[in-house]
Amino acid sequence: MKTKIFVLLICASVITACSSNRNTLEGTTDNTDKPLPKTATGFASQRDGSSFDKAIIIDEKTERAGLDAENTQLITLFPGSKRVSQRYEIYKDKQHEIVNITTTDGRETQVYFDVSSYFGKQ
Repeated sequence: MKTKIFVLLICASVITACSSNRNTLEGTTDNTDKPLPKTATGFASQRDGSSFDKAIIIDEKTERAGLDAENTQLITLFPGSKRVSQRYEIYKDKQHEIVNITTTDGRETQVYFDVSSYFGKQ
């Protein structure tokens, strides 16, 4: 029972955090052909977020820092795009977030993140 309540609280906080009016990711061009930049969160060029196996690993300790790192990566890869929806799935015993976006040229795509390092941590 405690686990169900905990999961519901996490889902509610994620929905609240993602329901702000900041749906548009800043920037003006689509940079999908550029490699991922190296950042403090440990992004690697071979992890482009196109599938579970290529999920972008978010190496943060709290949900707030993890969400900020996700948004930074989305802005870098898809500037000006809009976040449409998201869902969570477990793949190979790790928690993943799949974010659906619409790019500035109208394409719909999914970006996969491995959020297991921070998911459920305040």
